[in-house]
Amino acid sequence: MKTAQAIKVAALGAVLAMLTLRPAAAQDELLPPMAGDFGGEDLPPAASMDFEPGDAMAEDSDDRAAILQPWYDSRAGAQRVMDACPALMESSGTWLRRGYWYSEVDAMLLNRRFTRGSVILGREMAAFASTNFSLATFNNVLEIGNDPGADGLPRVTVGRFLFRDEANRDHTTEFTWFGGGDWNQTGYLAEANPGVGISVPTSVDMSNNLGLPNEGTAVALGNISFDGASLMFFDYRSELDSFEWNYRVRDRMQRDQMVLRPDGEWVRRAQSSGTMTFLAGLRYMNTLDSLYWTAEGTGDPTTTNDDRVGSGVYDIKADNDLIGTQLGLGYAYETSRWSLGAEVKGGGYLNMMGLDSKFSITNTDTDTVINSGEVHTNAENLSFVGQVTVSGKWHFRPNMSLRMGMELLYVESIALATNQIHFTPGGSSQIANGGDNVLLGTSIGMESYW
Repeated sequence: MKTAQAIKVAALGAVLAMLTLRPAAAQDELLPPMAGDFGGEDLPPAASMDFEPGDAMAEDSDDRAAILQPWYDSRAGAQRVMDACPALMESSGTWLRRGYWYSEVDAMLLNRRFTRGSVILGREMAAFASTNFSLATFNNVLEIGNDPGADGLPRVTVGRFLFRDEANRDHTTEFTWFGGGDWNQTGYLAEANPGVGISVPTSVDMSNNLGLPNEGTAVALGNISFDGASLMFFDYRSELDSFEWNYRVRDRMQRDQMVLRPDGEWVRRAQSSGTMTFLAGLRYMNTLDSLYWTAEGTGDPTTTNDDRVGSGVYDIKADNDLIGTQLGLGYAYETSRWSLGAEVKGGGYLNMMGLDSKFSITNTDTDTVINSGEVHTNAENLSFVGQVTVSGKWHFRPNMSLRMGMELLYVESIALATNQIHFTPGGSSQIANGGDNVLLGTSIGMESYW
């Protein structure tokens, strides 16, 4: 998480640097919206239009300004009047997103799922079968479920307008952070039938040190695990932070329409349009997965509880630092009052993984260590991060909108704490990197331009 803290500091510095940039000259000619009441319509910025003193259109400009006042704001220059034409010269589709800067603030509620199934840490065997051909039955099960619940986290975006190209597209740069999510799950399992004990599946502890039937082949008998425990407890949690810098190119709405109302008055209205968005950028993401697992009364379950004096602790922390580039594409249907759109983005990432884990099983009577292992290692692999957003917006002001949406985030090929469990004496330097995270949920927030 030290890397994540460094990224946060660097990101704050980048935002402060963006705030010191001079306004883009491309927007210098855009004036604020007109003050006139054009049938209650919000109008885009007006571009000034100057005439030479000798221009014929400048003749009797005062009279024309008075006659056409319902269509034109005098402060923008009544000289721009054209004979018998009510349309405004600066019609450009500039109804929304007025300003040099913009910000987006969202509250997200995401449900996390990992890998493709739950992880069983322990299960109590109802009875031991006499041969490996007999089926064992299980009662109590200690399971890390694949649905640890939802958690709320904020998302903040700060962006800046750069310029508008000849195709009427806005070019912007933006920084986005979301994180602070902490998905937590705990559970415990107590032996219900004395003398039966709780066994750890061979797929988890990589051993069958007690030779339990239907626990798999008796491999790695020296890997003394939590088998035979009378009580188990776990605390599993996952954390997430994401930082993005993107360059975005976004279409604007088509040219405005002049509409003749039934009362004979011309009004100017936005033309509903489909707009495309393209983005390219850099992204850094940090995930921290941790598991704290304890067991009491480990040993041969056929003995009495007093003779099972083993006690075990397993502490695992798997850290993933992903950095890479991403590309994105979006489409929206926009009107003057609402819009509905979707955006998808993703890319390949270099994943710098770190694993810190240790376990020990102790005989509490003699205070001797039966088995232990400790791992502190790093590795790298390639991962994929993809994100899909579907959102709707209500524009209650040209520069301010309320929005709601659905969010999907997929992080692939990462190290999860649940995949690092083994009871190899001394530990193993290998990092299992086949895990993934799927976060699905909703968001609600505001966006504004200034």
